[in-house]
Amino acid sequence: MNRVLSWESLSYRLIGGLAAAFLLAPIVMVVWLSFTPSDYLSKPSLQFSSRWYEVIISDERWTQPFMHSLIIAVMAAAISLCLATPAALALARAEGRRAGGLTFGVMVPFFMPGLILAVGLLMFETQIRLAGTYPGVALAHALWGVPIAFLAIRAVYQGADYSAEEAARVLGAGPVTAFFRITVPAILPGMAVGALFAFVISFNEFMMALFLTAPSNQTLPVTIWTSLRYEVSPAVAAISSVFIGLSVIAALIGIWLVGSRGVVEIGGGKGEEARA
Repeated sequence: MNRVLSWESLSYRLIGGLAAAFLLAPIVMVVWLSFTPSDYLSKPSLQFSSRWYEVIISDERWTQPFMHSLIIAVMAAAISLCLATPAALALARAEGRRAGGLTFGVMVPFFMPGLILAVGLLMFETQIRLAGTYPGVALAHALWGVPIAFLAIRAVYQGADYSAEEAARVLGAGPVTAFFRITVPAILPGMAVGALFAFVISFNEFMMALFLTAPSNQTLPVTIWTSLRYEVSPAVAAISSVFIGLSVIAALIGIWLVGSRGVVEIGGGKGEEARA
């Protein structure tokens, strides 16, 4: 019996290892290609060079879009945090169909294809003169940042001890004082993770940026797409490696702040809300 179980365990580990290798192979290949000394993307070799990383940090063709993406991502993260925090605090303790409907309403942008959102937002923001501006693109990216921040903050707040907040209110603290001195420190890890994930989503977002940005504030993913239409430069692999690094750092920080289980719950929130 133990032998059968050991073979089953071995087979599960083998299948899991093969699946992980299959998923990680393209990422490893991109990072490997980013260190090529060649002028063009070619099959990987054992010769390594950092020339393309030097190019992307010195050439304005890449540094300007990087700054645009950075500004928009910071704005999108701030907007997401401001909108998601009150929603998460209000719905963390709520129950019933009405609460489920409101939660689903917060999560709706997760289920919307980027192309549909981009076309609709382009028509709407053109009417209110926001298309092609930093706030216009940041608001669009916040549609996906708010659900992520909402899940992170709600997950932390649901596991927090409410007695300290209630005690502060009983002892005479006003709602604003209790919020900033009791509630905010309790949910700060969730707020940090939510803002970080919203930042990464905005920094990597392509479809809505393609429709809503102007030449004066074109983001890095749009610049990469434009570059790939005319050439296949190893600089694209270097930038892609930077994106991969940012995503990995965000995941590690999230695990450090809320634990691996919390990160999985945040990442799996889309499926949970769909089943709800």
